[in-house]
Amino acid sequence: MLDLLQAIHDRRAAIERALVTLDEERATLQSELGELQIAENVGVRLSKGASHPRAAPPKEKRRVARKGRRRTNPKSPTRPAGIPQTAAMIREALADAASRGLPGLRPEEIRDFIRAKWWPGVHVDSVAPTAWRMATKEGRLRKEGSLYSLLKNEAPAEPTAGASRSGPAVNGAAHQPAPGDTGRAEAR
Repeated sequence: MLDLLQAIHDRRAAIERALVTLDEERATLQSELGELQIAENVGVRLSKGASHPRAAPPKEKRRVARKGRRRTNPKSPTRPAGIPQTAAMIREALADAASRGLPGLRPEEIRDFIRAKWWPGVHVDSVAPTAWRMATKEGRLRKEGSLYSLLKNEAPAEPTAGASRSGPAVNGAAHQPAPGDTGRAEAR
């Protein structure tokens, strides 16, 4: 029986040594694999973007806002020519909401109104900061939680230049212009 136990002990020791060797070899291969991936990415970058099907896509660097500089969203579509200023579009969206009896709109709902009427590719990042500034810094809007609305003593804003009388539908409701529509755009 002692011979059997000794044989088992010897075999376990041999397996443990083999596993240590395999672990070391695996770590070496893993390191080499990482180095090859880096070299492949550099090769792709140096060949001016010629893509290799196995190359990892380069990671995008996030633009950092610096004091005094506007932060831009590189994925944001170009603003169409001839549309009203963002503040004017926000005010019209909120006037429409007030005329429909809504207490206010979230930035996403303001964006949806602007998308339907003027700027199909607008991102909420192009709308929310302006609405926030109009409410908190300039006092031109009311903000309660995430809802923005016109000030209580303010009549619904007139539609901006280029707006149709019936307006596009957002969330299934047609946008109606405020009474007395002159078609003037709000000044900045």
